[in-house]
Amino acid sequence: MSSRYQLRCSDDQPVLESCEVHTWLLDLRLDTKTISELRRILSMDEEARVQQLRFPEDKNRFVAAHGFLRTLLARYIDCEPEAVSFSYGSAGKPTLTLGCSDEDIRFNLAHSGDYGLVAITKHREVGVDIERTVRQSDHEKIARRFFSPTELASFLEYPSDEQAGAFMRHWVRKEAYLKARGVGLTHHEEGFDAKLGGATVSSFVDADGITWTAREILARPGYRASVVAPGTDWHLRPFDWNTES
Repeated sequence: MSSRYQLRCSDDQPVLESCEVHTWLLDLRLDTKTISELRRILSMDEEARVQQLRFPEDKNRFVAAHGFLRTLLARYIDCEPEAVSFSYGSAGKPTLTLGCSDEDIRFNLAHSGDYGLVAITKHREVGVDIERTVRQSDHEKIARRFFSPTELASFLEYPSDEQAGAFMRHWVRKEAYLKARGVGLTHHEEGFDAKLGGATVSSFVDADGITWTAREILARPGYRASVVAPGTDWHLRPFDWNTES
């Protein structure tokens, strides 16, 4: 792979402490050559998913996101990207296959528009979400469908000109939490139920009595992103993997 796509950190094999969550912001706008290189390391299942996508730009973004994910995980567990193996939960959340690594590495991937986001942890679950903000969208209609009564009431307290920002800020936290648990949006009533707030870091206790922390991630203009993991004893180390030479 071209050297300009190597990890931009001090060591080719990043050191991940148990008290850390690493996030990697990925620029998915790649040239044809790099897309071809990344596509060769995908599994048969991933290639089948590429084939199911209709539009070339969607195919390229999928290849970029999942190829980057494999390359990143390979650095953390010290293997070749092609050797990274996944198993999938009932809601489709991937985990490293038992025996793929001696370390208890957990991860999550999200992508939207031109960017992807990967979170990597050790000994704890993690969820991440990135969304491209949409100016013309019926946020109230979506909130009424997917927000809990507490969340909806909090959302409706915002002035109309602030609702879009409040919605997106909360939405990525909610998605990240649900992805950390490995469930879908229909399970909102079982866990994440919190007032919308503007803090970049927030903690909450779910219905199972587990304390979670959500941290806002500075993505790119026009995007919102968040990472969620259990506990309050971890800190965030954000990395930016871009296409600069």
